[in-house]
Amino acid sequence: MNWVPKTIDHVDPESEIDIRKVVSCYKLIKECQPEFRSLISELLGVIRCGLRLLKRSKYQEQARTVSDEDAPLFCLTRSYYQDGYLTPLRAGPRDLINHYIHLRRRENPKHFFSPKHPCYYARLAFNESVCVYRELFDIERLTKMYVEGDYSKEQEKNLQAILSFVKTLDEGKDFLIEHKDTDLIGRGFTDVFCT
Repeated sequence: MNWVPKTIDHVDPESEIDIRKVVSCYKLIKECQPEFRSLISELLGVIRCGLRLLKRSKYQEQARTVSDEDAPLFCLTRSYYQDGYLTPLRAGPRDLINHYIHLRRRENPKHFFSPKHPCYYARLAFNESVCVYRELFDIERLTKMYVEGDYSKEQEKNLQAILSFVKTLDEGKDFLIEHKDTDLIGRGFTDVFCT
């Protein structure tokens, strides 16, 4: 006898993967919210002491003078991209925007606004993720830092994904118009979830 897990109704397998990824990333980002200050504090401590890693020691002196207010953006833009502390907050937005745009481009737009359809829940998860992210980080300041090149160059693709992700909530047809030029960002030189 072959056992097959229950699939999501009303969508094909490709859309099901996208929906599962969107919801999973939302859950990871949401779980980081109550622990956010602790994650930032621990990561800042690691950067301050360098721990014999050249990539970290590059910002060691600068980290010692970072205020509590500036710490989240400092850690997001300066920490070594393979440090695990912020992986859900770096890889999550990249996976979310990639899978959500892919889903949005494939599925009937009405599905995203029809309660009880799986795409509706993907949209809710996407929008809530954007709201949580906007609470955790000063997006206006992050955008300015990105434009001015005020970040570690190894974070460039992560920051591109994050800024695409927080650009707008999905509240209708304007979402795809806003993201018509958004490129799906690959795994190279970004934080990734192991698969």
